[in-house]
Amino acid sequence: MSGDVLQVTVFEVQDFNRDTQVDAAGNISLPLIGGVRAAGKTVHEVESEITRRLRAKYLQNPQVLVTVKDAVGLRVSVQGAVRNPGVIQIRGDTTLTTVLAQAGGFTDTADKSSVLVIRNNDQGRVAGKMDAGAILAGSAPDPRINGGDTIVVDDSFVRTAGKDALTVLGGAAMLRVFFP
Repeated sequence: MSGDVLQVTVFEVQDFNRDTQVDAAGNISLPLIGGVRAAGKTVHEVESEITRRLRAKYLQNPQVLVTVKDAVGLRVSVQGAVRNPGVIQIRGDTTLTTVLAQAGGFTDTADKSSVLVIRNNDQGRVAGKMDAGAILAGSAPDPRINGGDTIVVDDSFVRTAGKDALTVLGGAAMLRVFFP
């Protein structure tokens, strides 16, 4: 995925070893052989392509190792009424409740019935509204979250207004204590 960093190692050819970032077109650039398609391929497929190109012109029996050093595509952004908003690294199959737990759970003012999952796909950006309360209660399925998704937890208008009212009333009670 664009932005991922791959580590390329060619054994016994130190000058070729490097970390390289996948560009917006899905390619990595390497000395001597130029651009190599990485998007949509496994590391073994990228290794094979690099090996084939090096063998064709430069090395007799190149031994190439490609590893994912930093997978930007495995990050999820969590925003809104969660205790620890930010970017979360995910691994393997991850669900909405797992990501929300990693974000520290809901704040006191969160609207659990209004959780937005925004995802990029071939048609552009799409969004789906989830009811995390129903998911946590077991009455709705827990959706799979993909790298690159953005999760936004709305504040509950009623809870926020109630909290604001308590703050104001608490302040008014303090004024009566100091100014009877």
